[in-house]
Amino acid sequence: MGRITTDGVVTDYPVDATLDGIAAGPDGALWAVGEVAGVTRTPACGLGFSAGVSAGVLTMNFHLGIDTPATFSILLHDAQGEFQPFSKSIPAVVPPRAFTMAWSGFSDKGNVTVRPQLAAAGGQGLCAEWTTVNTAP
Repeated sequence: MGRITTDGVVTDYPVDATLDGIAAGPDGALWAVGEVAGVTRTPACGLGFSAGVSAGVLTMNFHLGIDTPATFSILLHDAQGEFQPFSKSIPAVVPPRAFTMAWSGFSDKGNVTVRPQLAAAGGQGLCAEWTTVNTAP
């Protein structure tokens, strides 16, 4: 299940492969029904993500919110492959908070896919967003 913004940011929320339906609940949460999981409430999870490169600096902006403790990670994928330069356990973040991360050294790597994600204990995905930025000068 996911969404795509007009800026090209993709958000996905892992769901049961036998998903029969989704609906917004009276609590504002997203609820899903599937054969295996039954009725489940998706965690309040959002990254509010945007990214850009200027003068070799990758700047990422977030409005991070999660209603349970999670692991926040960033994955980067370029022509040489995928790597995870950042991963940190975080507490619940309610209400969502804005923050920015900036990394230097991203000039002339071509197109780089930037994927921040939140995972529960055991690595179960909660939500992820990604976009591709061109790092060429």
